[in-house]
Amino acid sequence: MKMSSKPHYSKEPYFVTGGGAGADGKSAYEIAVEHGFEGTEEEWLLSLKGEKGDKGDQGEPGTAGKDGKDGVDGFPTEEQWNDLVARVEALENA
Repeated sequence: MKMSSKPHYSKEPYFVTGGGAGADGKSAYEIAVEHGFEGTEEEWLLSLKGEKGDKGDQGEPGTAGKDGKDGVDGFPTEEQWNDLVARVEALENA
């Protein structure tokens, strides 16, 4: 099935019949081997991360934020804190 876009003002694609699904393509590892990589897939994955680069220049200072309400210390309530901790733990365990 071939997909064709509707006119530019539409967010919904529509499909044109015919064509069918194509064959599965090669993995990036298979292509790397064809281009001379020698090693296992795990070694290839490890090879994708390069050396740490140089530290970048200091960015421009941002604009000043709005002042908070008088008397508010900026600390979350216990309920807000517990919610934040739960979110972080969920991300760490994902």
